[in-house]
Amino acid sequence: MLGKGLFSVVLICGCARYHTHKWYLAIEPLEKALDMNPAAFDVCTLLGACVGRANDPKKAFEYFDMARKMMEPDSVWSSLLDGFRGEFLIRTGKRNQGAEVYYQLWMRDKSQLNLIQQIQNSYFLNNFDAMIDEDKQRYLFITFLYATELLENQGESNKHHQNAAYLRSVLKKFEEEMFMRSLTNYPMIAPDNKKNSLPREKIKELMSRLAEI
Repeated sequence: MLGKGLFSVVLICGCARYHTHKWYLAIEPLEKALDMNPAAFDVCTLLGACVGRANDPKKAFEYFDMARKMMEPDSVWSSLLDGFRGEFLIRTGKRNQGAEVYYQLWMRDKSQLNLIQQIQNSYFLNNFDAMIDEDKQRYLFITFLYATELLENQGESNKHHQNAAYLRSVLKKFEEEMFMRSLTNYPMIAPDNKKNSLPREKIKELMSRLAEI
């Protein structure tokens, strides 16, 4: 009983610090909790998240791999673990890999528009004119997808409406580039590496709809 009680106390301490974004302070109690119960995949997952956000992504992935081996494939924690993995892949410069993780999560639950937003946001700080063609093609796909989903689910996505003007400005850059290059279609690459193209008229139509939000 004492062991279980102590485990609960240590775990509660670590979780409380995790949920208040005190990543560094949460590491020690979560490490102790994992030592006390090495099969606790939930503790292992949170510990990986804290370590990663404390700027040790290599160690974070080690914990994520440990947690993956512990948990059932259909566990609720499996999606949370994949979310953390996608976040840290993007943060460590592996944007395409992280985008694919987020995209697969969204394909399993398309109500989670924030997952598409996370991918789209990963391009936010890039200089559009300096981006290589592949990055632009991936950027267009995820911007088009995010904008389309936002418009189709307006009643459920009010918190995303503030991004409509930004999405429109991104699409405008692509429309202008197509005009300058005399393109009628712009190639796109999805996070799962499937290729497609988007007509210029479709971009203009989407921009017009976004302006009405």
